[in-house]
Amino acid sequence: MKNLDITFDIETTSLDVTAAIMQLGAVAWNRQAETSDGIFILDNENGAPQAVAQEYFNMGVDLRSSFIAGLDFDKGTALWWDKMDAAVKDEMLSPSPIPVESVLSQFTSWVKNIQERVGAESVTVWSQGADFDCAILRHISSVFKVALPVKYQNFRCARTYAQEVGATLLDDPLDAARDPYKVYSAIPEYPGKKTVHDALFDSRRTAWNTWHFMHGVRK
Repeated sequence: MKNLDITFDIETTSLDVTAAIMQLGAVAWNRQAETSDGIFILDNENGAPQAVAQEYFNMGVDLRSSFIAGLDFDKGTALWWDKMDAAVKDEMLSPSPIPVESVLSQFTSWVKNIQERVGAESVTVWSQGADFDCAILRHISSVFKVALPVKYQNFRCARTYAQEVGATLLDDPLDAARDPYKVYSAIPEYPGKKTVHDALFDSRRTAWNTWHFMHGVRK
């Protein structure tokens, strides 16, 4: 495996690049998988399938650590979260949150560990939105001086990719411009149990969608 793909998602307390984060979820996946059954099965350096035991990352963040670090809390976002169902908030909030610096350090170690185990030469990181998740992750890594094991040119926006590539799967490509969600109707729906506003679920669903767009697999 020459390249390791990681898709991640964060739940935040603000829409700004300086936002504090409440949860960081990520999943490693295989863009070279021949079928959707192999998306989350990585190949080792010899090309043999290797089910990596820790192919996902999921941690809740102690917001006190973000507050002390000066990260942003937005009243509007807090009110938005307050309107969520109790089940949604319970699912997202960790009973044992971890300081944000430690979460970032463990995430970096997780990426490095998988890259070494599969013998990948490089890492590509995907998220929804070019100016949100990736920007926030890079800002927090800068605050705590934690070097991410990803070259700056290897950050990808899955939403942009979905819109540009997904449009070619539609009968009328202009439908993608009229309705950004239309492209997702062209591919099979992610089969995992839906958990609203959960970073790990969102990461897996985004990776699933990206693979299908890459391979032009229609519903």
